[in-house]
Amino acid sequence: QDEYAYNSYSAEELRDILTDVSGYDLTSFFDDQIFKPGFAVFVIDSVQTSAGGGTFDHTLYIHQLLRECPSYYTNVPVDVSFMDQNWEMHHEEVMLSGEYSVVTVQTDFEPVMTYLNGQNRLNQSRLDHNKALYPDDNINQNLDHVDFRLIQHNLADSGIVRVEHIWAGPEASNFGPGIFEINSRHYWRIDGVLPEGYELEGRISYRGVDEYDLDYELVSETEEDLIFIYREDPSQPWTVYPHQTLVAGNINTGTGSLKLDILYLGEYALANGDVNAAVSEIHGENNAVLAVYPSPARTYVNLQATFESYTGAISIELYDTLGKRAIRQMGTALNGEFFHRLDIADLPRGMYVVRLLNDRGEVLDTTTLSAIM
Repeated sequence: QDEYAYNSYSAEELRDILTDVSGYDLTSFFDDQIFKPGFAVFVIDSVQTSAGGGTFDHTLYIHQLLRECPSYYTNVPVDVSFMDQNWEMHHEEVMLSGEYSVVTVQTDFEPVMTYLNGQNRLNQSRLDHNKALYPDDNINQNLDHVDFRLIQHNLADSGIVRVEHIWAGPEASNFGPGIFEINSRHYWRIDGVLPEGYELEGRISYRGVDEYDLDYELVSETEEDLIFIYREDPSQPWTVYPHQTLVAGNINTGTGSLKLDILYLGEYALANGDVNAAVSEIHGENNAVLAVYPSPARTYVNLQATFESYTGAISIELYDTLGKRAIRQMGTALNGEFFHRLDIADLPRGMYVVRLLNDRGEVLDTTTLSAIM
């Protein structure tokens, strides 16, 4: 308004002017987002749905996480978005305060995906990307803003994937075996509306060279113990994800990538731990005969092994001539037969040792391969 034009005001004066002009009390907004450092982000812990009379009532349990912020935000208007199998949407605004909130929202359809801040009206400690997928697209793309590469292998019908990169640490508790330390700075949440039988792959690049890098606490010295951990939702324990490949190159640089060879919906975080904890119990004898072909190889190799009596998962590891691990991946043997195709396109030229291990860290067999660029 003209009476405020061409003047300078303090933050407190601006708060009072905006409150007076808009009719909204902006005290909480200024206290949380202007006067104190850091950011907050709201995430859904769980949703309980009941149906009746042609409508659906949804009770949302919401958790507020903080990044470099001294206290929880209050009186925050947040959009809740619901999507059904046909991509129909319903948006509703709810008011959230404190570490935990419980709200109820009604829709006239049954949603298959529910998420927060879908219209991006709130500045949070999170970036997100919705990606529509179609059967003939063959997507292999770095998704904007979320530090995530999505690779589409098989899709019988159209679908949507939502990737949220949350710049705050998840709660550091409820760990399964083999997890030593979880990243306290960020994690990912993958949701979507997808047809049955979908086959997707994910890939993230990590960096821990500088103390301000998101992964510094995990890989500033070595990436040898770096792993992906997974949970379907916050009610489940974190477990070592079995379908992952570490592509580190030199494991002392603080940079590299991790591949999610099979992408499930759920939450993923980087951690330090023992990838062999994801290997299911092996039954029978450990005698194996491992063949690697072709060798030399440029883009991939086939690993094939025969066991006397063996059914279960195994760990595959590649080491360079200096003894540094370059790739770590999981595979499965069935009825004494094992076959796995291994992507080596990112490996530098040279000789590598291939090892198969069981869940106790025992070497089943070892051979070599030659990689050419």
